[in-house]
Amino acid sequence: MEKTLTVSIAAYNVARYIEKTLESFTDPDIRDRVEVLVINDGSKDETPEIAGRYEKEYEGTIRLIDKENGGWGSTVNRGISEAKGKYFKLLDGDDYFDRDELKKLLDLLEKTDADLIYTEYVSFEDETDREIEHVKVKEGLPTGKVLNIRDIEVDFTMAMHACTFKTELIKGKFKILEKCFYTDIEYLIKSLVNVDTVLFENIGVYRYRLGRAGQSASFEGLRKHYKEHIRVTEELLSFYDGIEDPKMKKIAGYRLWRMTDYQYYIFLVLEATKEHAGELADFDRKLKESYPEFYKTDRSRIKAFRLLGKGIYRFIVYK
Repeated sequence: MEKTLTVSIAAYNVARYIEKTLESFTDPDIRDRVEVLVINDGSKDETPEIAGRYEKEYEGTIRLIDKENGGWGSTVNRGISEAKGKYFKLLDGDDYFDRDELKKLLDLLEKTDADLIYTEYVSFEDETDREIEHVKVKEGLPTGKVLNIRDIEVDFTMAMHACTFKTELIKGKFKILEKCFYTDIEYLIKSLVNVDTVLFENIGVYRYRLGRAGQSASFEGLRKHYKEHIRVTEELLSFYDGIEDPKMKKIAGYRLWRMTDYQYYIFLVLEATKEHAGELADFDRKLKESYPEFYKTDRSRIKAFRLLGKGIYRFIVYK
């Protein structure tokens, strides 16, 4: 029997967290309806051993897939290729799902045929479990009604934690970059262009851990992996060029716009060197010349980032 939902878990050195992640699916009202793929990305800790115990105890629900390390994108590619559920959702190995909210989502997925189900999520602090933010469906977007995505005029700021896609729409349709951080946005945009209908719901399934050391969005992570953010941004700009549907191009552009803006912020947290100055200049020139729709902005914050970044680099490099 087809499962209602495939959950693909990216698992790399998450032994400290993986039990709580997998406990999301052990409730009898949940486990018969989900396929949980734990994609062990070459972990060097006890992640595969812990996941293996859950696989044995919850046979038919949880499956451990071992592979060589290839980065987050490689786990997504593998998860999509293995997925057999009607719908597909991602979960990082240090995050978890709220059980009661997951039951509501599963009930919904069994009734709907929408291509994309967009829900709420909650971020929380790593050490204390304190709730940081409850990210709700954006005001102005109707819930409980299947909509044609091309009729939506509001930028709903897509996040991986909020999205559940129909599996048949993404399976075999694309690959995302491997051995590279920041590919969650690539997954979203490349999935989005296959969507016709969307359903927004006030269900807060995903619990997103923040403040963990080494996360890609930390200052440390940004400085270490900034070239990968440039790589993903350039990959998505190229992909954007190939989107023929003008409405879908506009919707994808909303999310890509934020990514190009964020690139300027990343340059501000880097050490001011000639190498970084050259990379900033190259990025700024390419965006201005080839993608003016992303370069033009009325937002003072982005203008300040650009001016401040260029000014700092000029002062330090050429003083």
